[in-house]
Amino acid sequence: MSDAAVAALVLGHAALGALCLLLGPLPRVARGRAVAAVALAGVALGVALVVARTTGETWRSVRLEPAGAAAAGAAAACAWLLVAAAVPSAERWRAGALTGAGAAGLAAFATGAWAAPALLFWTCASLAAA
Repeated sequence: MSDAAVAALVLGHAALGALCLLLGPLPRVARGRAVAAVALAGVALGVALVVARTTGETWRSVRLEPAGAAAAGAAAACAWLLVAAAVPSAERWRAGALTGAGAAGLAAFATGAWAAPALLFWTCASLAAA
């Protein structure tokens, strides 16, 4: 596994959240379906983090270790699944954006040595949700 793959596992959730923001102006039905597809990609990304937990790979201050990566990956996958299945279609893009920021912060916090980047993502997600 390369450095880029580890970075994608951790920061990919933020990219998916940003994609949900870009889908906001689409017509309601198309937006709901597109964000559901993005949410399913988020589920796959969370599962990939769980699968990669035993590799011990590193990227900057991120190290994939069994406990942190498994918890963060499972939590992110469950959150994205809820966005796809439980959130009404009209509000799905907002929930997807917040889930992306929160999942990226959780993955960075659970697998990283530095808390500052994770706290930045969590702060942004909290302010956006308020």
